Amino acid sequence: MPADFPSTKDDALMAFADNLDKGYRATHGSSPAPAWSAFVRASYGVLYRWRALAEADITFAKTVETPEQQFQQESALFSFFTCALSVVELSCFAFYAFAAQINPGDFGQVTKNPRTIVPQFVRQQFERLYPGESIAITIASCLDSQMFADISDIRNELSHRGTAERGVVLYMTPETRHLSHSTWRGDRFDAKLTEGYRTGLAAHMDAMFSAAVAFGTAHIV
Repeated sequence: MPADFPSTKDDALMAFADNLDKGYRATHGSSPAPAWSAFVRASYGVLYRWRALAEADITFAKTVETPEQQFQQESALFSFFTCALSVVELSCFAFYAFAAQINPGDFGQVTKNPRTIVPQFVRQQFERLYPGESIAITIASCLDSQMFADISDIRNELSHRGTAERGVVLYMTPETRHLSHSTWRGDRFDAKLTEGYRTGLAAHMDAMFSAAVAFGTAHIV
């Protein structure tokens, strides 16, 4: 995994979940807990999306000199923001499923209606049931951040309204014309765009995963 992913904390959270599931299986005929299965699926989703956004970040920063490179950069831009939004949504789902292993009565939507487990719902549950704890605070901080608002907005813009504006420079010969290079128009997009959002998102991820580990330490008996 890329170095900016909180791998050590993710491993610690997975170890907590696995130990909880061993206890569940001991009394349920070796069948895994539905909450554990949901947690594992979400956790692997986070890993895959983070690696994808990291690769997209690298591709996006490359100089564009051909139409094919422009396509690759556009694809990287879309992949980055789609994966970045997914990382937050999947992390929230994973935290909810982890809490469902500890407190299934109050986190029952894993089996009842998992479609309702969206970030704001997860935030409300932790704030209501565990007010003042770091997991409630860090989730709220991420969802209230300008970074998250921008990531969601840019993903929606690219998904629903098309590509970002570019200024294209051509060089011409008597026979043909070719792309020399292209640049982004406006103040929002530049070569450092994905790098900046990746750095901000990594900080929020580290804080949330630290809080999730602290939550497990405090509430697993």
